[in-house]
Amino acid sequence: MVISTREEVKRLPKQKENTERINIFLSPQIVEKLKSLASEKGMTVSGFIRLIILEYLKQ
Repeated sequence: MVISTREEVKRLPKQKENTERINIFLSPQIVEKLKSLASEKGMTVSGFIRLIILEYLKQ
C-alpha cells in the first residue's frame, strides 16, 4: 500500500508506546454487543476491550 497524501497519513492509527497489536475473530453478535456496551460508556470498542482485559488480569 502506498500512502500518497497527508490526509491518508493522518487517518492511520497512531502506535501507542509500549503496546502491541493483536487480531481476534469474533461473531457479529459479540461485536454488536461490544459496540453497544462501549457506546454506553462513551468508549471505543478497542478501549472497552482493553479495559475488560486489564480488569480481568487484576483478579
